[in-house]
Amino acid sequence: MGKMKGLISFQSPFPISRGHSESLPTRLQLAPWGEFTTNAGIIKVADSTEKLLRHFGVIVIDFEFGTLNRVSERNLTAGVAMPIAIPGEGLFLDQIHWMRSALDGLARAHYTRVGAVVKCGSAGEIIMVRSGALLREHHG
Repeated sequence: MGKMKGLISFQSPFPISRGHSESLPTRLQLAPWGEFTTNAGIIKVADSTEKLLRHFGVIVIDFEFGTLNRVSERNLTAGVAMPIAIPGEGLFLDQIHWMRSALDGLARAHYTRVGAVVKCGSAGEIIMVRSGALLREHHG
């Protein structure tokens, strides 16, 4: 697989973990720092990712990439978050505010993964995070 460019969706290699807490997470990791392989190909979180994301604001977290498919966003919003890149650590959804529509699915562990729709530059580096997504385990 080669490096990807353009708009792609991927599932995070990190499961949603609440540990021993009853509260829902306010930060979720989407990707590790550096190159990593997705079903679509190799993409990477780099210094340029961290610098570019400083200029973007809040994004929507939907269910199962529903907003990517242009289904009514009002019915598919799980929450909102700030995408951030932390050098040496990776790409995260931070300061997450969950909507009521997501609380039950997360509390009952219906959604065990998070994903994102990102835009990649010519070298495969993430240059924009379009949206996040709560995912069930079946996404590969």
